[in-house]
Amino acid sequence: MSALPVKPTLRHSVPEWTSNNLELSSTAQHERHVSHFIRQEGRALRNETNCQTDWDETDTNRRLSDRIWDVSQWRDALDVCAKKVDDEMDALTLVNPVISTSVWSKLLLTFSSHVLTV
Repeated sequence: MSALPVKPTLRHSVPEWTSNNLELSSTAQHERHVSHFIRQEGRALRNETNCQTDWDETDTNRRLSDRIWDVSQWRDALDVCAKKVDDEMDALTLVNPVISTSVWSKLLLTFSSHVLTV
């Protein structure tokens, strides 16, 4: 025949059970507090990082936009200068034959007057 099950004996006395439950409760409370603190720190760090990222992005965009404006202003100024140089070169190209003729005429006149005086 099988033996009848025996009622298990108490593992802890009542005061031990109470102190064990208090210890478990305080440990759980401490762990919840630490967990809450870590979550709050993470949330604060995430918010701070988002704010700093937004500020840095805005600042970078502003500086980039200023730089683009400066470059476009310089490009426009250089275009105007290049146009003036081209116009001046065209004018000099048109005047070059006239000046060459004048210079040769003057040299010829000077040479001929020098020859006549000798």
